[in-house]
Amino acid sequence: MNDSPQTIYLKDYQVPEYLIEAVDLFFRLDEDLTLVTTEIQIVKNPKSTAQTHCLQLVGKDLKLLELAINQTKVSEDQYE
Repeated sequence: MNDSPQTIYLKDYQVPEYLIEAVDLFFRLDEDLTLVTTEIQIVKNPKSTAQTHCLQLVGKDLKLLELAINQTKVSEDQYE
């Protein structure tokens, strides 16, 4: 895996398909464990013409415990 920075050119820019309106982080700090709960408000970007309807969230060294959309839990077979 190559972690060195890559140049991004203006000609390669695309309007993002989604916009992040707010991020709330809640931390529970214990001696042996840190639990972070994140609430993110994401909306479709009206300026985007993309038709993928795919939202990709990338994390490193994380364990997803639960995923919910509009307070409705999403089962593991509904995302990858």
